[in-house]
Amino acid sequence: MEPDSLVELVKSGNIGTVEQEWMGIIESPEVSPKKLAAYAKVLSEMCQANKCPQAGELAWSAIESLSSRYSPSETLTAAGPFLLGIGDNAEVRASVTELYRKAYADCQGLDELLTEAGIAGGRPVRRALRTLDVCLRLEEGDYLAARHEDAVARIDSIERPVLGVLNHPGRRTEHPRAGAPRRHVSSRSRPRISTF
Repeated sequence: MEPDSLVELVKSGNIGTVEQEWMGIIESPEVSPKKLAAYAKVLSEMCQANKCPQAGELAWSAIESLSSRYSPSETLTAAGPFLLGIGDNAEVRASVTELYRKAYADCQGLDELLTEAGIAGGRPVRRALRTLDVCLRLEEGDYLAARHEDAVARIDSIERPVLGVLNHPGRRTEHPRAGAPRRHVSSRSRPRISTF
């Protein structure tokens, strides 16, 4: 069954059928994480219908099913949108956090980044996922553009445990890990750059 059909079932209040269809979909050998990611809107609709606990259970079961057949990085393709669709759910956050740990096990400073992003809790889901999406894909030589300002920065180096070093013409700005003292930068020398 297509995501839009399940959304209509949720709107009609037929949650039992949605749950049965969901289990059939996630157990199907043809389903991929990329295809299943489109079903995040079903979970979101369930939460809007005050069925967040059930949506959380469906998301968790899908993540567990995908984890048994796909790599952690592939499973994250669906797990991230599921978490975004249901919002703050402790079990799903824990599953997604564990997937990040497995998918990026070779990334130095990962625990500090996960803490800073707040994926396990403490930060809004959208912000946590966006932080991880940006930071884990950065490489030296990449450029970051600010969304709300006219500024671009080049990543000169990535030093651990510092999350990143941005070079703005004539200035160097370090973004430390969580809990580290942050260097004060006067408003005159502060680069007009945001990374998210």
